[in-house]
Amino acid sequence: MSNSRTFIWIHAVWSTRNLSQLIHPKLERRLFRFIHEHLQSLGCKVLIVNGASDHVHCLFRQNHKMALSDIIGPTKGLSSHYVNYHNLTSGKFAWQEGFEAVSVSHEELRNIFESIAAHPGIHETASFEDELNKLLEAVNPIHF
Repeated sequence: MSNSRTFIWIHAVWSTRNLSQLIHPKLERRLFRFIHEHLQSLGCKVLIVNGASDHVHCLFRQNHKMALSDIIGPTKGLSSHYVNYHNLTSGKFAWQEGFEAVSVSHEELRNIFESIAAHPGIHETASFEDELNKLLEAVNPIHF
């Protein structure tokens, strides 16, 4: 369907294997740029990629022709290969299996974007699990 358009915004989060603090300041700029460019090459409009030493956050519009797992899986695989191929860490770089992702309404885009942009400051006061729970509550306040 060539005339199809979708506006499904996704906030995806994934961590390094065993939450190892592998994303050092010199690596993060190159790694986040690689992830950003790869998502764009898949036809996703990317608003921001940021993170901390043990995980990454991405806010992007999903390409309607692709399943989310077919976007994030290769992005994780190629980005870890990029880091290892260019010897950007002292040891082997790897992502944890899986990812977390939530859809984001247009009304929440600015708040989520600002939260991701300020992420290193937020990370100092909360654990990865706490941040993920806050993310899920902020984007989807419905509780069952």
